[in-house]
Amino acid sequence: MQLVRSGRPCGRRGALARLAAGCLASSVLLLVTGAGASAATLDRVRETGVLRLGYLTAARPFSYRDESGKPAGYAVALCERIATDLQQKLGKPLRSEFIAVEAETRFDAVRDGNVDLLCGGGTPTLELREKVSFSIPIFPGGVGALIRNDAPARLRAVLAGEPKPFEPRWRASLGQVMQKRTFAVVAKSRAAVWLQHAIDDFDLTATIDPIDSFDVGVDRVASRRADVMFADREILLDAVR
Repeated sequence: MQLVRSGRPCGRRGALARLAAGCLASSVLLLVTGAGASAATLDRVRETGVLRLGYLTAARPFSYRDESGKPAGYAVALCERIATDLQQKLGKPLRSEFIAVEAETRFDAVRDGNVDLLCGGGTPTLELREKVSFSIPIFPGGVGALIRNDAPARLRAVLAGEPKPFEPRWRASLGQVMQKRTFAVVAKSRAAVWLQHAIDDFDLTATIDPIDSFDVGVDRVASRRADVMFADREILLDAVR
């Protein structure tokens, strides 16, 4: 299989910018305490000596459950470092408690106080900022497209942003290549929202195959039940490996 991503700037003139993946202007962020509750959270952590860290069990390479059943990943390592620094700041022993959360409700887990810190990714929208607060970016992100190595050449070219020599990149011609395709995407993910907007924008007749895990999406593409899988590029790379 092959992972393709456009390196071209976003915008309506770059036709694949909205459809062929790669230039979604966003970053993976570490999510922190519920909006307006930072001081209260620190007071509770200081009193109990426990920092509750939420993580997704199947979002490699950022967070996942390893073979021994323990949380692991880039964002998990960052949370562990934060816990160490916080312990030094508080001047007292601090125990880190990792709590598995669901992708669909991970932000609610922070808002409702079920976890103090979410060790994972998210895109800071206005709607989410009403629920939670975000840290500075921890990893540059974007949407990638996964296809088979033997996918049609025109499909590969469109997704990679490589039109044929001397051929104008018309919006209509790009849309024709993507018509009547089946796109796999994890349900309710940011890639799913982005993909629906892209399909509406290009007025495509395409099928969205909502899946519940990245591994299922890779299998869909490998078995030819989906033409393309869209997801965070870094997670796709890890899933393919």
